[in-house]
Amino acid sequence: MCNFDVGFEVISSPGALKYLPRTLRNLSIRKPFVIADSHIMGTPLFESFKNVVPRDLIATVFSDVPREPDEETVISALALYRATRSDGLIVYGGRSALDTGKALLLLASQDGPLYRYDHRDSNPKEIDADKPPFIAISLPDDHREGVREIALVKLRNGREIVLNSSNLHPTKLIMDLTLLDKLKRPA
Repeated sequence: MCNFDVGFEVISSPGALKYLPRTLRNLSIRKPFVIADSHIMGTPLFESFKNVVPRDLIATVFSDVPREPDEETVISALALYRATRSDGLIVYGGRSALDTGKALLLLASQDGPLYRYDHRDSNPKEIDADKPPFIAISLPDDHREGVREIALVKLRNGREIVLNSSNLHPTKLIMDLTLLDKLKRPA
């Protein structure tokens, strides 16, 4: 296993997914909210994830993530996050799931609406570091998405905004190199 810190801890190795239970315990997450790309649901990729999530946790899975993250999806996910009284976030997937998760965390910990945080605005509202614990599990073909600072979200009016802050980084990033085999295998 290779652990390194780039402002947050990265756990990278073949089989790194097995460190998820310990990571959840260390972050005191008992009711994780899981955002997963819809195309991995029902695949060996998602089965690998389900097999390591401790059975005593109450996990809620949200997989209605569009290819291009949008405000409606973020608001729907936020409503479910709050209704289930989740205490942390796990994002399992690529850019769409990660951008949706980052926008959800922003709204879960700060006042909305999202457009007030648009980095391209002349005076964007500051994105602070106070957020629930956030674990990102990136897909092997897209590891760089877990470490980028920005999130792109399309607003209801069609305008795309850029959320840009190092405070949008995950608390922990898990990069399991063996998931690539499962990604290539048919379900």
